[in-house]
Amino acid sequence: MSSPEASEAEIRYYRNKAAEFTRKAMAADPASFLQPFVVRLKPAARILDVGCGCGRDLRWLRDQGFLPQGLERSPELADLARSHSGCKVHLEDFTSCASELFQVDGLLFSGALVHLPPLQVAQVIARFLPCLSEEGRLYVSLKEGSGVETDGDGRRFYLWEEDAGCALWQSLSLDICYFKRQTSAVGTRWLAWVLRPEKNIPG
Repeated sequence: MSSPEASEAEIRYYRNKAAEFTRKAMAADPASFLQPFVVRLKPAARILDVGCGCGRDLRWLRDQGFLPQGLERSPELADLARSHSGCKVHLEDFTSCASELFQVDGLLFSGALVHLPPLQVAQVIARFLPCLSEEGRLYVSLKEGSGVETDGDGRRFYLWEEDAGCALWQSLSLDICYFKRQTSAVGTRWLAWVLRPEKNIPG
């Protein structure tokens, strides 16, 4: 698990700098990375945005006709997400909440796992897999690179290589439906997957 110091730095950032985080997040168009995920879902699918931040993706999903709801640990971001998206947002820590209460067709982990070490990433995803319906899909994006980096606010980011991600999905019995390497407008490199539990139908 990440150190308590790093965790505290991240909590402070997303509480005290929620407006700054939101301004940066809103610069990205969710269609540019979420389209491969939503085309694999049925119309009006129920989607849980885990670590939904300011609600950017929630609003986009709602506008596409889906039924999204969010999970967010920061009270400030949760409030922004509710007002921006008009969706239900649960004030919860996704590493410890009662995930079994949700039943959805899609799980969205869009940049939400970047502060967790690999073992904890696996644990979080494994906890939420039982929430998925028979034809459920997951979207996961992780920062590309090697090792760990710390920014000026003290936030720790765990970096991933494609092979490590693929090995993790195999260990969780997840098949890869789609993969893409992307670079954001500010130069951050991302690895993005659409996944399905092995028992699910192809596609």
